[in-house]
Amino acid sequence: MASKWVKPNGLTIITTDKILNFLEKTPIEKIWGIGPKTAEFLQRRNIKTALNFVDKDLAWVRFNLSKPYEVIWQELQGVMIMKIDPEIKTVYSSVQKTRTFYPPTNDKVFLLSQLSKNIEEACHKARYYKLVPKKISFFLKTQNFKYLTYLITLSIPTNAPEVLISIVNLKFRQIYNTGILYRTTGVILQELVSVSIVQGDLFGNSNQSHKFEVIHQQIDLLEGKFGKKVVYLGSTHQALKQKGSKNEVKGISGEKKHLFI
Repeated sequence: MASKWVKPNGLTIITTDKILNFLEKTPIEKIWGIGPKTAEFLQRRNIKTALNFVDKDLAWVRFNLSKPYEVIWQELQGVMIMKIDPEIKTVYSSVQKTRTFYPPTNDKVFLLSQLSKNIEEACHKARYYKLVPKKISFFLKTQNFKYLTYLITLSIPTNAPEVLISIVNLKFRQIYNTGILYRTTGVILQELVSVSIVQGDLFGNSNQSHKFEVIHQQIDLLEGKFGKKVVYLGSTHQALKQKGSKNEVKGISGEKKHLFI
């Protein structure tokens, strides 16, 4: 919450005398971990800010909400429950990216676009740490909180999103049902290994993946210079439209723009 309070530096120092003012100015829906449904539930009970929430006693929180929200309530009270690890993480066995949206939908194009965005973001992180996955799993979570998951073993490890998106598109029907509404998409890059130990196959089938990887390395350099999220795959377009202007970034000239490839 504090990192988003002052942009673009992402650094906010909240001293003791400013805590109440900070909580009072923070809408309940902006609290990390409180989604649209829970925010609506709290707003109906006249809890519209973080301060309104912390003013409730623990008995009320336990009676009306589940355990994760008690943790959020305690954190907002200044009680550290989720401990901070100050060390920079350099080793990953997996990378997961999820996205929850509201209202739930069964729009296939929209869901695939959300998965495309999940894959792009996961691959970006894998490239940053010079890792490639041997497996990828993707999932849909229904409006009734049921998870539907599919695991794919890759013939050639790659962190090129185009390759992984095409594979997920082929397997999407294995878990998708037109009669069900979904609220969350997600992907997990699994069994990550260093790019340095991945060998091309004898028949050169990894050439296409390698070409995409080289392209994305250049895109990563571009985003490092001009800011994140300046380039997206066309398959992610619907996911960006759902976010609207909140998901736009400023281009080189200062105007908001996206570049699709």
